[in-house]
Amino acid sequence: MSHNQAVGQTHDANHIEGLKPGAKLLRGQYEIIRFLSNGGFGITYLARDSLDRDVVIKECYPGALCCRNGDAVEAIDPAHKDDLRAIIDLFIQEARNHARLVHPNIVDVHQVFEDNQTAYIAMDLIRGCDLLDYVQDPLKKTSPDFIVQVTEKMLSAVSFIHDSGMLHRDISPDNILIDEHGEPILIDFGAAREQAANQNAALLTLRVIKDGYSPHEFYVRGSQQGPSSDLYLLAATLYHTISGERPVDGQTRLNAFNTGQPDPYVPLAGRFQGYPKGFLEAIDKAMEVHAADRLQTALDWLRMFRGPGVVFETFGYRPVSVIVAVDREDEEELSEAEKERIRAETENAEAVVNALLAGNPDIALNAEEEAAQAKTGFTGKEEPLAAVDTVVQSGGRSKGTVLAGVAAVIVAFAAGGIFALSGGDRGKPADSAGAPVEPAESIAVSGAEPPVGNPEEEAAAAEDVQTAATEATVEPETVAQEAGTPKTTGQPLAEQPAAAPAAKETAAVAPAQAGEETAPEAVSVAEPVEEPAARLEEAASAPAEPVNLKEDQVAFAHWDIDPPFTTSIRRLSTANVVAITGVDPQADMSVVGDWVSKGDVIYTLNGEPVRDGATFATQVLDNLNVDPDGHIRVVARYRPMGETKVVNGLLALPAVRVFGLANGVTLAATSDGNGTWSTKVTQIGAADTSDLNTGDVLLNEAITGQQIDTSESLDKILAALVAEGQSEARLTVLRNGAEVEATMRLAEE
Repeated sequence: MSHNQAVGQTHDANHIEGLKPGAKLLRGQYEIIRFLSNGGFGITYLARDSLDRDVVIKECYPGALCCRNGDAVEAIDPAHKDDLRAIIDLFIQEARNHARLVHPNIVDVHQVFEDNQTAYIAMDLIRGCDLLDYVQDPLKKTSPDFIVQVTEKMLSAVSFIHDSGMLHRDISPDNILIDEHGEPILIDFGAAREQAANQNAALLTLRVIKDGYSPHEFYVRGSQQGPSSDLYLLAATLYHTISGERPVDGQTRLNAFNTGQPDPYVPLAGRFQGYPKGFLEAIDKAMEVHAADRLQTALDWLRMFRGPGVVFETFGYRPVSVIVAVDREDEEELSEAEKERIRAETENAEAVVNALLAGNPDIALNAEEEAAQAKTGFTGKEEPLAAVDTVVQSGGRSKGTVLAGVAAVIVAFAAGGIFALSGGDRGKPADSAGAPVEPAESIAVSGAEPPVGNPEEEAAAAEDVQTAATEATVEPETVAQEAGTPKTTGQPLAEQPAAAPAAKETAAVAPAQAGEETAPEAVSVAEPVEEPAARLEEAASAPAEPVNLKEDQVAFAHWDIDPPFTTSIRRLSTANVVAITGVDPQADMSVVGDWVSKGDVIYTLNGEPVRDGATFATQVLDNLNVDPDGHIRVVARYRPMGETKVVNGLLALPAVRVFGLANGVTLAATSDGNGTWSTKVTQIGAADTSDLNTGDVLLNEAITGQQIDTSESLDKILAALVAEGQSEARLTVLRNGAEVEATMRLAEE
């Protein structure tokens, strides 16, 4: 792979004061892997980001003014401190301008940030080689058609840069990379270097001058530069690519003109075959010595060999052609009438979709008729569709608890779309379990509470009681049931406490029946042998100390989405857009939206414009409504790849309920698309909380006998356990393809 290098002093990697492999940037978000290249203005590294992706990091490091103190960048001379700061500011400003450029043939900027007292740009890593290396590779066998396609795509990129009010100033063969798919990508803007050189005489070596490619105005400090300067650079690059020779430098050509000598430039026209009519002539025209004689815009250049009716398509991602074959007016800001029409269409589409989901074609028809008559006013709040019984809204927005603690609030806000829980319905115990007073009544019937005795004496007495019970032919199975922990049965949880008094009554009767042979006629509480027995029975049938469980076991919950595509919010001159930057090739897009493809640009979601500073997920979750199949549906108004018309499309995005328990366990619930949800452990909390593992899928809970197959099944199970005073949940989980048992302690106050 070739990397951009600025004209000026360069060094071997061994002599560069660069960051060492393993160095961390932005609090560990990026890790330097190795040095790639350097120029007088900066150093380029291969790095890895926190998502384990390889990226390119460019560091602002004007070596003429600075040195490194550890990893920090400092001015060599304190007198240059302000100059260094000004250059860093220029670097940041240009990087931010670059980051706003959404074009398939311009390298994407991930992030612009400051660290080590300087600035950095994180960009896509382009796997491939530069344009000249690609063309000169005998295995590639490039043709004139390939050169024409590269030219069209570079003209589209340059036109987009100019329309954004910027200049590139450093177009050359080594700054046009051909990626692994054969697509040309423009990298390494030189505008900041030029401005820095004009501000500081010590940085004249940073000026972007490349003999053979730079027009004559680049050789004069402070001279006027414009779009035709970039076109000259591109033309010179193509000249070298086609002819195999670097053209004569612009300064020599200007000197020849000033002295009345013939122009040493050798035109391409007439020398090479296989190119469209006007193609080579356009390159020659763009390389005129004087700026006024050159082509002034990239569109003028394109029309020289493609005809007067063509225009550029700005937003197609890696298209076969960047040309739209019909002319159209420049798309300035939409009129108010057009905005109103778009909003009405979008709202109508949303209403129709909701009606269809509700299974009511009459409502869908009425929605279309009303929108056609009014052309506006069809909003989600006014539309009665929300009340249709067959439209199932997620209960998530109306159930739950108040978020527990400031930390939980922060976590919930960070993921977007707060999901507030209330303890209303789920906190009520079942009727049969609401009064745990029967054990107390049974104790009162059997006699006064036994006095507290010596533990050793009680243990000895317990052995005597068991021996006496055996001699009295009491069934061993009955004794085991009395002395052990009650077994879990299939009966409802609320009925289980009622079994304890019955067990005590049986134990009291058994010695009386056996008394015909070995015991007194009646059981006396005062008898030393029977007192420990009563205490043993009570200890076996009831906990020694009550457990004070938290009423709200769910600390926080919120909804998120898991779209099978990546997006980027970009700022245009008049609005923000959502650019779809990649699609998972393994995903089934038939449900999500088969229209979704790389390069689509979304202008509105549910009729609302894209907001600055808000993520795509946040804006999708603005009007949360999880459908029965586990998807959140929104209507997007978008422009498809390679087309000019803006149309409506339905997005069905997989919903994810993320929730955390008060004991520190965090989980995520997702749907299979058929109404069944699976709940997976994403964080296990403290080691003594449970024997769950990260990645476990919860299947059911044994004490309640309930399945965990909805997004809120676990919430209801925990509420039932709290109501019954159960201190742990007994779970069956799917782990590594096998069902295993696991316990989880409930949080206590």
